[in-house]
Amino acid sequence: MVVARFEGWSKQGVFRSFSDMTGDERLLQIVKGQLEKEPCSIQWGVQASSHSYLSLLRRCIDKKDLVTGKQVQTHMIQTGFKPSLYLANTLLLMYVKCGTLVEARKVFDQLCKRDMFTWTTMLAGYSSNGEFLETFNLYEQMLSQGVTLDRIIYTRVVNACTSLRSLEKGKKVHANIIRSRIRSDTILDNALIDMYAKCGSIKHACQVFDNMAERNVVTWNVMIAGLAQHKCGKEAFELFLQMQREGMMPDKVTLLSILNASASPEGLEQGKLVHSYIIQAGHELSDTHVNNALVSMYAKCGSVESARQVFDQMPNRNVVSWNAMIGGYAAHGQCEEAFGIFNQMHHQGVKPDIITFLNIVKSCCSPKALEQGKWVHAEIMKAGFEFDVRIQTALVRMYSKCGSIEDAWQVFNRMRTRNVISWTAMIEGYVEHGLYEEALGVFRQMQQEPVKPDRILFTCIVNACTSPVALEQGKQVHAYITSCGFESDVHVGPVLITMYAQCGSIKEARQVFDKLRNRNVVAWTAMISAYAEHDLHDEAFQVFHQMQQELVEPNRVTYISILNACTSPASLKQGMQVHAQITDAGFGSDVNLRNALITMYMKCGSISAARHVFDDMQSRDVVSWNAIIGGYAQHGYGEDALNLYRQMKGEGLVDEGHQHFSSMDQDYKVMPTLDHYCCMVDLLGRTACLQEAEDFIQRMPFEPDASIWSPLLGACHRYGKVEVVEHVADWTLKLDSQDAAVYVLLSNMYAAAGMWENVEKVRYLMKDRGVKKGGGCSWIRTENKSHEFVAEDREIDTLLNK
Repeated sequence: MVVARFEGWSKQGVFRSFSDMTGDERLLQIVKGQLEKEPCSIQWGVQASSHSYLSLLRRCIDKKDLVTGKQVQTHMIQTGFKPSLYLANTLLLMYVKCGTLVEARKVFDQLCKRDMFTWTTMLAGYSSNGEFLETFNLYEQMLSQGVTLDRIIYTRVVNACTSLRSLEKGKKVHANIIRSRIRSDTILDNALIDMYAKCGSIKHACQVFDNMAERNVVTWNVMIAGLAQHKCGKEAFELFLQMQREGMMPDKVTLLSILNASASPEGLEQGKLVHSYIIQAGHELSDTHVNNALVSMYAKCGSVESARQVFDQMPNRNVVSWNAMIGGYAAHGQCEEAFGIFNQMHHQGVKPDIITFLNIVKSCCSPKALEQGKWVHAEIMKAGFEFDVRIQTALVRMYSKCGSIEDAWQVFNRMRTRNVISWTAMIEGYVEHGLYEEALGVFRQMQQEPVKPDRILFTCIVNACTSPVALEQGKQVHAYITSCGFESDVHVGPVLITMYAQCGSIKEARQVFDKLRNRNVVAWTAMISAYAEHDLHDEAFQVFHQMQQELVEPNRVTYISILNACTSPASLKQGMQVHAQITDAGFGSDVNLRNALITMYMKCGSISAARHVFDDMQSRDVVSWNAIIGGYAQHGYGEDALNLYRQMKGEGLVDEGHQHFSSMDQDYKVMPTLDHYCCMVDLLGRTACLQEAEDFIQRMPFEPDASIWSPLLGACHRYGKVEVVEHVADWTLKLDSQDAAVYVLLSNMYAAAGMWENVEKVRYLMKDRGVKKGGGCSWIRTENKSHEFVAEDREIDTLLNK
């Protein structure tokens, strides 16, 4: 029995007398009265039972009334009340529900005895309030004290590991789940898949997925999202199809995940298929989120036109829609289009947010966009975002790329706070403008600030020390990098190697290379390139072979670097071996590699091999032409060099011809006729683009006839392409097997190539098919009259049989 003494109870707001209250209500008033130290003159006997305290605490839980809850606990302490475990758990739950984890933990730690509800409540409190490390620590305490864990607890702990991005902790929890032989369920398995995917092990996520007895739509969504996160777009799409085959219909989350998985240039075709599915499912016209994902997907796939089509057809747009479209144009350097959307957004009364301004600032990336960039800067100031560190950093980059490094410095200098990204942007701007001393000055200033540098910043500043006169500065930067623990970083190490090589210190470049604990392909390539640039060709090949022995796959840049080490006839054999490796690796069609091969063969004296590589190229750039023309000129083949120069100019006309041909339909809505196609084939043939001409014919919207193939046959004869003329002749003779000109052209080409057996075969085929060449004729004009001389067929046969 607890007796409360009152001097008087007349506080305003009490609507009934104390005697009319229930026991719980009396206790509540007494609790508040005692804590507020109100005067008492009347004695009221109130039975403070567990039931009364429970009622009060439950009321506090429902209303999240932390103040009263604390008063109840204080009343229990002051009156010496010893709560039961059930009451103590309710008190613990009250603190957890009110978000006061410190007080909750005090209650938890003071309990001599705990049951499953105690542990679960405390664990749930930590996980629900984002205290994930404390969640995991409490889980380990439960294990150490032999508490039996259920699926709900394991799910919470797995989710905590996900939030901590701790693969190691997640694996430990999974191992305990397996050892405990607890029957897993879909919710726990889904949590494990999500944990493995987000913690970096998509392999383990797939294993959990494959072993699941039952899957729901969340399972598929989590797995597809995980594959998307790991850039496994093809696998995600296969899962999307499998999901439907197994009778599970995708929901909105599935569609958003698969569109994200398709958001890369190589995912465009599957993105289009997903778009078709969305249209069939009826999502496109109604769901803004799905439409936004479509716009973003097409933009990231490089198809900005498709993104714009989706955007224009959207019935409802939010700021995310506008940001996606502006960001798509910005990412592809289409400044004017980005500004067009930005202005349209303004006219429609949509208020830009920080992302809008970040995207539109990004679109200003060349000197001609400087004025637009300044206008955007003014708009940012009007919107009140001027001092946002992200915006200011973007402005520093914008002014640098637009050529105004002074404006970039002014923005940087006015920044109230700077993070490592801000410092990197300013240093990068100075380096891009060749202002290396200024870049080093900013770097020294940064060292006086409490800024933790990262690998990107170090990469930028090392690039400011790339000449022999900057060697000492480079060593100082290197020393600072070492003190920060980045010397062995796989990203910083290769840049240091390149820096020392460009400063002329190949010995120190090798020392950096030898200290790298984990060498990736970039590090190996940097060392090979360093040796090649210093004409240490044997050393370059030694590193190249060592790289392959350690099972590191060379990339395109590696092959280009090692080809630069083949500079004389003595290294021709090595160059040919590298050429074979390039082909085996599937890089044979890469333009940059083929350019390097042409240069290598020319330096090694094999002009025929260089020409073969050149002629076999599907597409060429100016470097290709420079390499082959320069090679011929250096070897004294001036006429060949001039002929190639003329051919190069002709291919320029081909590009112009393509533009005019395309504009007929696109700009003037005039459908090209057969004559137009004939002109294009003739243009391609005259400039030796024989394969392109054949492909062009195959893509025609109507069946080709002999008039199309004839100019290509003539071009094949002109350039001596026997293997091509055979293929084209086959197509032509299918249309007209009696076309004698084709047989004669084939015979002449075989004869010019010394393929006499083939000449006999053509002649036999003509006789077998009864093909006769019409008589040749000549004209002579005398006394204003033309005289025609016709050779008889038998005379032609005699000539052919000679």
